Amino acid sequence: MTHTIRSSRTNRHGALGRRVAALVVAMGMLVPSLLATAAPAGAQVAAPTPSEPPVAGHNISVFPSRDYMIATGYPESTTSATVEVFRGAVLTGRVPNVVPVDLNPNDTVFDGVIEVNHPGAHCWGPLVGADGATAVTPDIRGGDVVRVTYTFVDAVGNTVTAADQLTVSRLRDLQAPTAIGPDTIEMRGTAQDAAGRPLAIGGLVAQVFNKANPFEVNGRPRIQAAAPAVEGVLVYDTVNNPTGTNWTATFTGLSAADVARADGAESAIAENFGLTGFSSTELGQADPPGPAGGCTPFPGSPALPPLDAPVATAVEAAGTALV
Repeated sequence: MTHTIRSSRTNRHGALGRRVAALVVAMGMLVPSLLATAAPAGAQVAAPTPSEPPVAGHNISVFPSRDYMIATGYPESTTSATVEVFRGAVLTGRVPNVVPVDLNPNDTVFDGVIEVNHPGAHCWGPLVGADGATAVTPDIRGGDVVRVTYTFVDAVGNTVTAADQLTVSRLRDLQAPTAIGPDTIEMRGTAQDAAGRPLAIGGLVAQVFNKANPFEVNGRPRIQAAAPAVEGVLVYDTVNNPTGTNWTATFTGLSAADVARADGAESAIAENFGLTGFSSTELGQADPPGPAGGCTPFPGSPALPPLDAPVATAVEAAGTALV
């Protein structure tokens, strides 16, 4: 699927990214990091301390099932940005020399979009230096850190370097939307923090998508389950859940047509970090893991950089089976 964005007035941007960007634009805030480092031209500057979650007005959203990220709200005066992915202290993905782009040149707000591994966006680049021959697509997983380091000119003319980052949520969408009754759809999965404990239920949302045929219940191409309930309710299981991390999303009272739309459809489980971050694990997406077709390769790199696929860590493996 291809979506359109303007990069310095011509580029592309994913549909969900546009919704994220719209939130940032609606806030009307472009706030540089309080932990930014400023220096006169030519001075040597230490790496800035990243802000996590990102500072107000910035947003980092990560979709590990597609090894895709999008960030919004970065200053128009940004001269260069680097996106990196870390697993612990190990750098697993990087794209340097990125410049934020605008969504709508006809309004007064610069949207500051940075997008990686999506049709029309940047492909992942080399892990070190600028030799595209070493480009690799990171296999983004729960617990990884996605960091955006950017250099911009502030309101008084100082060159400032700052950084934001987001830790990818450990989420699993393990059962595709399944009809369990004439008016009921069910999804199941897991959600845990770095210590294997359940994530706060209030930050989670399960989603079912039918982009070609909107649902009758809300007239939209998706239905959502959360706590409190939206079209459906999301709860942690009260039985057969020894770690407390197994969740079930249940949509009841649906029409027969909506049950048919949802049964086996694309789905996702996401954690929302307010207006500054979003992490979503998807199931059944047409866009698979690995390098995205149609992304713009880093100069000198293969058309589709290879996928780095390390073995899952113990904490990632925990909770994969529904019991």
